[in-house]
Amino acid sequence: MTKPTIKWTRSQLNIIQRFLTPRQEDVIKLKLQGYKDEEIAQILHISKKTVSIHITNVYQSANISNVAQLSHLAVQLGIYSYTAEVNEIKQESRLTLATAI
Repeated sequence: MTKPTIKWTRSQLNIIQRFLTPRQEDVIKLKLQGYKDEEIAQILHISKKTVSIHITNVYQSANISNVAQLSHLAVQLGIYSYTAEVNEIKQESRLTLATAI
């Protein structure tokens, strides 16, 4: 059973953001783009264990337990945008279509 959507106050979000490292933000972004821990480790040139530790630390500090809550948090913090990802997918589709024609 998953926790309901968490609603953070602005002050809670500020505290969470203050303690997030740039590397943790990188891991979050890649995780939300669908990369597996092994792939994130290769991209960032860190170990899979380090990726796991970053994710665990973020989950604990924000009191979350799954990727859905992580995505909600990342959007609230302004470090991830579904709009940007959708635009990137649309652009890739256009390039694929143009190449096929």
